[in-house]
Order: sequence, then structure tokens, then C-alpha cells
Amino acid sequence: MRSIESAESQPQSRENLGLPSLTLQMGWREQAMATNVSFNPQLWPSQVPQDFEQQTWSKELPLMAPQVTAILTSDFGWRGLYNKRDFHSGIDIAAAAGTVIYTPGPGHVLYVKHAGTDSGVVITDGERQHTFWHTKPAPGLKRGDWLDRGYRVGTMVKWGSRTHLHYSVHLTGPSDTHKARNDGNAIDPLTLIRRLKQGVIAAKQAEAIQAQQSELAWTGDSGLRDNHRSLMLAAAHQSSPSERSKPAQGPELTYRVETLLPERP
Repeated sequence: MRSIESAESQPQSRENLGLPSLTLQMGWREQAMATNVSFNPQLWPSQVPQDFEQQTWSKELPLMAPQVTAILTSDFGWRGLYNKRDFHSGIDIAAAAGTVIYTPGPGHVLYVKHAGTDSGVVITDGERQHTFWHTKPAPGLKRGDWLDRGYRVGTMVKWGSRTHLHYSVHLTGPSDTHKARNDGNAIDPLTLIRRLKQGVIAAKQAEAIQAQQSELAWTGDSGLRDNHRSLMLAAAHQSSPSERSKPAQGPELTYRVETLLPERP
């Protein structure tokens, strides 16, 4: 039931994966840092930041099944850790040990480690690296494997009272090593998914306008035009994907990242 292929047979490109340009994504990162200074790794806080106010996991990213009870225990950016300043390059989601972790987008595996503090999986989608720390990789998973989105990358490792998934996204560009990841190219995963979602809605709205203009060219019936316009605008504001876009293995969520990262042609 695994959806793995050799990475050698999977050409990597932004066009194939439907990604916006790396330059645009870096621009989003700059805008986010300008809005929230705690997102800037170069701005050393004058004092240890206050503890993050934990909250129920929003499920904006399909990292776990929807029925899983999970808590967002740490967000992106500067935080206090053991009474010291620490820049956190991802988000932490606490759930029960053994919770299945899914990849929200396709890519090939750069790194796999089954034990230790850096146990987990790192995959690349051609421009970004997705990190799943504190995760026991799925059996047989190895460097070079191609993973379809919704694939079970592994399960959450027991970590005492701090059992959690650390998930991060780094705008590394094309790379063949997980060591390209650093604080300087990390982007808040939730900022990224919201930006991508806005792009999809904008694209749908543009498509709706184009369809409306085409309709005006072939019909003079104002009633038909108005009805068509209302239907298209309603569709443009729908953020939930269609039934055909549901992954075969991954969790089914109200909003899923696979809408934003389409299948390769």
C-alpha cells in the first residue's frame, strides 16, 4: 500500500510540482519577518521571550489524521527554552506516541534516521525541504525514495513529557543534502500555507473573471450571465478541494495542502 518510487524516475522542477517561484516565497518570508520581528533569526531578543500559549492544533496542514487529538506547543521563531533564547525553525505539535505522520506534499527523501535526537525524515520537493523530526521512519524508507503526498513518513517517537512532531520548511532551492537547511532559509509553515492558499483563491477568482468574459461573448441573456457569474464566484471562494483531489492514504481535512501542490503531469 506504499506509494514509493525511485527518485531517478521522477524529474524535479517547480513547474512539475506547481510551486510558486523560490524568489516569491523568499519575499513572503521577508514580509512575515517585517510583520513579526520574532520570525527574524538575526534579531537577538533583549530578553528571554515569554512561553508560547499552547493551543489546539488547527489542522491547516495535513500532517496527522483529523481524529488525532493534538496541541500546537511551539510556534515558529524566537522562544524561551530552558530559560535561554532559542530560534525555533519550525512548529511543534504534541500528540500521542505512535501517531502516524503524513507528508503534505510530494518529494524525494534526502535523509532518514531511525534513532537518536535527530531521528526523522527530510524530503525535498525541488525547492523546499520538509523536515519531520522526532519521527520513526516508515519501515523500508530510504534516501532517494519518491513519496507521493499523503504518504505515511513514519510515527511519532515517545519523548517523555515532550512527545511531539517538529515540522519545518526550508527554502533551500534545489539541493541533494539535508544540511542545506538553516535558520536563514526557514519559513513559518503556517505563514507559507496561508500564502499558498491565498494564491489558489486568487487564481480561481481570475479564472472566474475569464469565464465570465467568455460567457459575455456568446450570450446576450442577462439572466444567464448573472447566474453564471454567481456560480463562478461561489466556486472561486471555495477553499476545500474536490472529491477527486483526496489522497488515497492521507488524512481527509477541511483544508488540505494537496490543493496547493498539484500532482505532477
